[in-house]
Amino acid sequence: MSHVPQQPSFIPVMPVRHPEPKGMAVASMVCGILGVLFSFVPLVGLVAWPLTIVALALGGVSLYSNLPGRGMAITGVATGSVGLFVCVLWVLLFLAYPG
Repeated sequence: MSHVPQQPSFIPVMPVRHPEPKGMAVASMVCGILGVLFSFVPLVGLVAWPLTIVALALGGVSLYSNLPGRGMAITGVATGSVGLFVCVLWVLLFLAYPG
């Protein structure tokens, strides 16, 4: 009986690519979108003030630091700016017509 050597069976392991951290950009985008949504509601819009300011801050830091997720950071800054603008318009409207 002849013995045929078998080749060792193995599965080639591909290197695992971990996703890059995009936490600040994602947080900026989420806060900006929520800030815009809340800013259109007259009394609930008070929640929009801190959300839009946080969106602007996190998006600005993320863009300045060249962190990954540049598009999400830009979205956060843009939506945060729009939300803050709407909040300021509400304040001006309430000051102009005190009721």
